[in-house]
Amino acid sequence: MLSWSGWMREQAPDVALRVETGPAEWLMQRLAEGSLDLALTYAPQNRPGVEIEQLVDETLVLVATEADHARVGSEDYLFVDWG
Repeated sequence: MLSWSGWMREQAPDVALRVETGPAEWLMQRLAEGSLDLALTYAPQNRPGVEIEQLVDETLVLVATEADHARVGSEDYLFVDWG
C-alpha cells in the first residue's frame, strides 16, 4: 500500500506540496496575499478573492473512562476548548 506522499508523487509528479500549520487568521492572510494556495480551517474568514467551501460536518462525541459517567458539567467533567 502506498503512503499518501507516495500516492501524490505517483498521481501528480509535477506538483510540489508543502504543509504548514498555524492560526486561522494567519492562514487566511496568507491566502489573501497569494503566498498560500489552500487552507483547511475551522474558522474561515471572508476575504476578497478567497473562495470558502465546507468540506465536512463534524460530530463531537463525549468520551468517558467510565460507562456510567454522569453528564457534562458533573464534578469530574473536563472541558477542553480546541479552538
